[in-house]
Amino acid sequence: MRSPPIPWLKGLVLVGLGLWVFSPAWAGGWVWDDTAEILRNDPIRSSWHAIGGMWTAPTGADYFPLKETAQWIEWHLWGDTPVGYHLASISLHLMSAFLFWGLLVRLGVPFAWTAALLFAVHPMVVESVAWIAELKNTLSLPLLLVSALAFVGYDERRERPNAAWKGFYALSLLSFLASLLAKSSGVMFPFMILIYGWFRSGRITRRAILAAVPFAAISAAVGSATIWFQEHRAISGVVAPAGGLGERLAIAGHALVFYFVKAILPWPIGPVYPGWKVGVSFLADAWPWLAIGVAATVLWSCRARWGRGPILASGWFVLNLVPVLGFIPMSFARLSPVSDHFAYIALLGLVGGLAGALGSLTQALGQKGPRLALVSAAALVLCVFAWESHGLSANFRDDQTFWTFASRQNPQAWAPRNNLGLIDLAAGRLPEAAAQFEAVLRSGEEQAEVHNNLGTAYTRLGRYDEAAAEFEAALRLQPGYPVAEANLGNVLAQTRQYDQAVVHYRRSLELKPDVADVHTRLGMAYLLTNHPDEAAAEFAGAIRLDPNAAEPRYRLATLLANDGRLPEAIARFQEAVAIDSTRADAYAGLGLALTLSQRAREALEPLRRAVALQPENAEARAYLGLALFRLGRLPEAIEAYQSAIRISGDNPDIWFNLADALLSAGRVDDARQATAEAERLQRGH
Repeated sequence: MRSPPIPWLKGLVLVGLGLWVFSPAWAGGWVWDDTAEILRNDPIRSSWHAIGGMWTAPTGADYFPLKETAQWIEWHLWGDTPVGYHLASISLHLMSAFLFWGLLVRLGVPFAWTAALLFAVHPMVVESVAWIAELKNTLSLPLLLVSALAFVGYDERRERPNAAWKGFYALSLLSFLASLLAKSSGVMFPFMILIYGWFRSGRITRRAILAAVPFAAISAAVGSATIWFQEHRAISGVVAPAGGLGERLAIAGHALVFYFVKAILPWPIGPVYPGWKVGVSFLADAWPWLAIGVAATVLWSCRARWGRGPILASGWFVLNLVPVLGFIPMSFARLSPVSDHFAYIALLGLVGGLAGALGSLTQALGQKGPRLALVSAAALVLCVFAWESHGLSANFRDDQTFWTFASRQNPQAWAPRNNLGLIDLAAGRLPEAAAQFEAVLRSGEEQAEVHNNLGTAYTRLGRYDEAAAEFEAALRLQPGYPVAEANLGNVLAQTRQYDQAVVHYRRSLELKPDVADVHTRLGMAYLLTNHPDEAAAEFAGAIRLDPNAAEPRYRLATLLANDGRLPEAIARFQEAVAIDSTRADAYAGLGLALTLSQRAREALEPLRRAVALQPENAEARAYLGLALFRLGRLPEAIEAYQSAIRISGDNPDIWFNLADALLSAGRVDDARQATAEAERLQRGH
């Protein structure tokens, strides 16, 4: 007789509830740094040859090559459609829930399925699952759990004579390495091996230490790479809060208590939590560590009665939080010392411990009524958590929704208002954007990024003096800030202080030499300070950096045409219009260069295209008149010149050209009048 398919039903419930919880995220778009991770991530959008560079010459802020390889696969499957990325993250998360279930069963933990379900729907996991950029979390955890399961299999077989255990050990080691290459948050796993050894035998044996050594070597290597990338890429040049050892210890204690309380009572949940004031008094700084010490003493003292399971669970929880407690500088610390996505792996320890506690309580209660009440309470908690997580997932719909939610949850945080200001800035709502940035600065938050963004808003509003002051403030706070240097150069160029603009553009490029737009702007400043050779070099550099940029090609083509190098100019103009077919100025320049190269018939098409794109472009109409004049089509040339004059009647060159066309057409009196007007304008100029 077959046993009832309870595991299958439980599996279906786990999948069904998990899919429902995160269903609002399916329709979600790109949030926060999703665009940088996906849409502006050149390596993942390149051919398969780019995969090697992800492993050997990474360009990002972190060394997570497996994560980036997975993103390359996703891009070539889903392109710029977010739903595929969301479904991949949800699937990986549910895979982790199943593996967690299996691990707890292997460890003999009661209510293993309940724990897996609780982890699957816990509000603290929403950030990792619904935020596309956190693929590194959802990819790293299942690999770490495979490593843990394989290690348990190895340990069980190692005690049996003639048992095949080497394959399990190798699988555990390789899965662990893969997990760290997706995200290095599991670096504390070697210590968990030692605690697991103690959990199994009551002491840390020599065999457990030897088994942990290769894992520790991998952790040391990958962990060192992570620290290097954080210091030299993620927070390079950024003022990140650090403090002395005492301050870091105080923050770490508060963070541990925060994560414990938030895991038990996950309200409110938000993307950016407020921090703590430390250094006010010894008691305020020390009480979290005193509480942690009491808890550790109780767990150790009661190990004979409660068993070693609570210490194993607590060890997983605490150890996997150690890398994110603030001892190591992190870029996210600028926003908050804590975040839900930091606790994604650690949460398993607390959830597993609660499952064990629930099992012990139900066994101790004995009677059916109290046990049923306890199980019913656990079911109610699951339902409440699932409902909250479902609602939280909807906040990942788009940037506006996400940052409005973040601002509502933590009104004092600077990042939400700053990002809402950036949304207004991108939408052209300049006064509203400036108001958001000003509000952040009025709150006392002195962030270089906010000063820079406010300066950008002021620049677009034409408030150049105020903009310059904001960029200078940003540079005082963060001297090596290449974006602020470039933006200050833009303001100086707008106010015709071209020599000073050159200085700041060059400083920006010294700090970050691979920005094509800054090379282009420096080239323009060089042109306006009468340094054409330097300008040409900058335009050429911009083209090398960004082969799809039309602006530097147009500028270089114009420079070449003015220098009489017409064949080269024509080639550059053609490249510019091939990249951007809406540029009337590039079509006009191409037409003029063709005309001056005795190819007036070929010039007609680009010149007419320029006029069609920009009917009020007097220069394009005048160039069309010149091409028609050289072809002997005098009435059309005269009409083109006259239409140019109707738009811009104060250009003496157009009047002179009109006079030539009129004279060639035999209209001598009209030619004299046109010449007289040209000379009058020339004297005025």
